[in-house]
Amino acid sequence: MRRVPLLFLFLVLIVLFFIGAFQIYTTKKAEENLRELLSRLGMEEEVAYDRISYSPFSGITEVTNLRVHFPEGTTTAERLRITSLTPSSLDLSVQGISSDTEGFRDFLRNMKDLGYEDVRLNLQLLLTLNDRERELALRLFEIVAPEAFSVGLRLHADRIDSALISALAEAEEDEEVEKLSEQLGRVRLRSLELFLRDLGVRVRILEREARSRNRTPEDILKEVERELRRRLEEDPEFRKELLKAVNSFLLSGGTLRVRADPVPPVDFQTLILLTLLSLQTGDFSEFVYRLNLRVEHLP
Repeated sequence: MRRVPLLFLFLVLIVLFFIGAFQIYTTKKAEENLRELLSRLGMEEEVAYDRISYSPFSGITEVTNLRVHFPEGTTTAERLRITSLTPSSLDLSVQGISSDTEGFRDFLRNMKDLGYEDVRLNLQLLLTLNDRERELALRLFEIVAPEAFSVGLRLHADRIDSALISALAEAEEDEEVEKLSEQLGRVRLRSLELFLRDLGVRVRILEREARSRNRTPEDILKEVERELRRRLEEDPEFRKELLKAVNSFLLSGGTLRVRADPVPPVDFQTLILLTLLSLQTGDFSEFVYRLNLRVEHLP
């Protein structure tokens, strides 16, 4: 009769052992993933968090109330979610980002002037790297200020691989940096997209401008439109396209998008030279032509 309770107790102990071992494994794996992520981002700062977890079934790591201590201040995130972390891909999202650094405090003051209180940012990053083809695809890098705006970037480049990225991250001597800069200059831009999405901040900016000038938002829009129309008459084709898109964005919100699809792809060294030459002369026609720049407004 006593064997049954003893056997039951033995089974319970085994189950508890495996549960404990599973928790130790998942916690250790989550901590390893967090260290690997920070290392890839070139961050060696001290970090702390309230909770960390890893799911071996989905491969997702989650960190709650992450705190990163920089020399200039502490940046916190309510939740960090790492969906993919491999040599060829990185997929993560961060919610509730805030900071006590001077730059973020300035941002909060500007947002408060527009009526926003305690703004916390969200971030999403999705990146893939193909070493065989030597191609890097930044599929999405987006920062969102809820109910205000979002800004984002997409990029496709080639002649780049993990070895070059690692060498750039680890380079310390000036000679190493100079040598790697030559390799980086040969990296080619295949496509680039920048976008700004209005989530409510446009109306607040117009209202603030109207109050400061004792006008109505409609008056401000009409004034901006008149100025844009005047410039359209004297600006080259790309600037006309840009001004039309900006005007539509100011009138109705939506998304303002700038795309570059150079054919053939432009290496970074040429891109830098084109930029410097355009800034020096004030003529961006060659820059626009070589990058095949387009700008558009999306509802």
